[in-house]
Amino acid sequence: TAMAAKLTYGDGKGLAELPRLVLAAADIKFEDVRWPDDDWDTEIEKLRPQLPFGQVPLFEEGSLKLAQSAAIVRHIARKANLYGSTLEQQALVDMYLDGITDVRMKRDPLRYFPDVPDAIKDAQVTKFWAEILPKWAAYFEAFLADGREFLAGTFTVADIAAYRYFSEWSESHPESFAATPKLLALVARVAAQPRIAAYLAARPVTSW
Repeated sequence: TAMAAKLTYGDGKGLAELPRLVLAAADIKFEDVRWPDDDWDTEIEKLRPQLPFGQVPLFEEGSLKLAQSAAIVRHIARKANLYGSTLEQQALVDMYLDGITDVRMKRDPLRYFPDVPDAIKDAQVTKFWAEILPKWAAYFEAFLADGREFLAGTFTVADIAAYRYFSEWSESHPESFAATPKLLALVARVAAQPRIAAYLAARPVTSW
């Protein structure tokens, strides 16, 4: 039987990995369509008439076709009660999600500027690991002062988003997280959440 939900992207983590993690946490079975890297251009051209902005990931659920990874993540989280229960809590979750997007965008902001010399790009990335990420990790550490999750006592999509990015970064650059033990503990707890742990154990090994 066809699954009720479908997520289409390339064969890597990228902007589809947080939606995949949230679908797993929500226990929503979905068709995980992954294009091989060599087929990306061909596949996106075939799908383009269905893409709201000409981009993937694309999430499909019944008649709903949803683009923009942040919109996909928020939609799934609302459905699965991973978004807080009051308007105030949901506003805080939005703030945490947007903060994680903010720091993610600071990691390599010059990547898509071919005219910028590599030395300048490399210097920006070096500054990210040494200065920018530790500063932003400390912001998130402060949000955990009162509890084990960003919303104390309530597991939300913001915790999953923190896992998505900070888990990889803390493995590759642990020195950036030397002063944020609560944040690292949150990352470990999210990875151990049974549904997410099952997803991670079955996740394909990819190059990106």
